[in-house]
Amino acid sequence: MLFRPNNWFVFVTLLHSGLLIFQIHAVQPIELAIFGGVANFASILFIPHAVRVIVAWLLGPKALLALVPSELIVTFCYSTQNIYDPTCYLIPILSASSAVIAFEVLKAVKINVFPGAGRTKEWRWVVLAGFLAALFISTTIIYLNGDATAPISGSGIFTRSLFGNMTGLLVSLLVLLVSLKYIKNTLQL
Repeated sequence: MLFRPNNWFVFVTLLHSGLLIFQIHAVQPIELAIFGGVANFASILFIPHAVRVIVAWLLGPKALLALVPSELIVTFCYSTQNIYDPTCYLIPILSASSAVIAFEVLKAVKINVFPGAGRTKEWRWVVLAGFLAALFISTTIIYLNGDATAPISGSGIFTRSLFGNMTGLLVSLLVLLVSLKYIKNTLQL
């Protein structure tokens, strides 16, 4: 069966890849029509960021085993960048790693929010980790894309990327929480 607990890798890879492809085919064309070329660098609703954050929260560094290949595969299938350009590899790898890095930074400063026995789930720490990850990847995109973003202001792309990652995370968490509450009430658990 595809969704057994030991097949988390397949589930995460398919979910993350599917959301990245959905972003490219459904969200990005709408944003390009409304906002123009800036949508090539940053979205105002980037839902795949939520998968990165939630999976990194649930699985820790092990999440990289599914997120990195997913990002690389989608990048190679849809990117218009030269495959010999190192940024073609760095941006997807750092994007996939951003949430894991954020959770590890929180853990290093004694804020361990990974789920575990006896720990309460505090969504504000998950959102904080998502913000740190969004901050990291937004900065990385500006730094690594350099000249490619020249027609558009770096601060505009940074702000848009940060906003898009956070709205994607918050909207996804809201949908997830409402769905779980609905399921719980429906099943009377």
